[in-house]
Parts: sequence; C-alpha cells; structure tokens
Amino acid sequence: KAIQLRKWLHDIVNDFIIDESNKTVWLQAGDVIGKTTLSCEVVDRLDKRKRLLGAYFSDSHDVINVFKSISYQLAIRFPKLFESILVVNNKLESNLSVGDLFIYLILEPITNLKSEITSTMLVICALEEANADNGIDN
Repeated sequence: KAIQLRKWLHDIVNDFIIDESNKTVWLQAGDVIGKTTLSCEVVDRLDKRKRLLGAYFSDSHDVINVFKSISYQLAIRFPKLFESILVVNNKLESNLSVGDLFIYLILEPITNLKSEITSTMLVICALEEANADNGIDN
C-alpha cells in the first residue's frame, strides 16, 4: 500500500509541475513520511524544465540562514539582483526583523523579477520545524 500511495503522490506532483499555471505546493506530514524525498524529486523535475528559482534543504532552525541561502541563489541566477541583495546582507548585523529580512532578501527581489520568473518555483524543505523561538510564528 505504501508503494501505491507514493506512486500516486509522485504522479500528482508530476502533473502539478507540468502545469505551469501552478504556483504553490505545500507538503505537510509527520516525520519519516518522505517529504524531503518528494521535495528532492520536485527540485529535480523543476530544474530539468528550467522552472527552478531556488531550493533550500536543512534541518537548521535559523530562519536568517534560510533567507540568506535563498537570496544567494537568486543573486547567482539573476546577477542584476546581486548588488541589492549584497547591501541587505551587509546590514544583517543591524536589528532588522525576520519579516523585514524576508521582504528585502526574498520578496522584493522576486517582485523585481516578476516578468522573468513567471513559471518558476522556489522549494523550501524543513520550515515546519520553525517556531516563534527562532523568528517564525506558527
């Protein structure tokens, strides 16, 4: 039964990736269910279709590192963003809130690229462990 369920899930994910109008996938399940494995498959399929904007996999609970990693990937894929992201990264020592960091490192750069990234996706795996103690409210 587990193999049939996983094949069914993989088929749904494949159909989802093929349809470029889809924007968000949210996987939520208990431990050792296969979310990370499925997320790796999603990243691989998106990358092969040139639809991968970026990916983050970690068990780190440091939200700032998540944002820094994603912003670095954005700057590498889109060099015109490099300078603006670098300016924000240099201010990380200041007291910017997690919300402000998200806006400056992720949301604004993606918004500025809107016409270039219409059918791309960003994959983040492991944020379900985040909580108010590390900057994310449930």
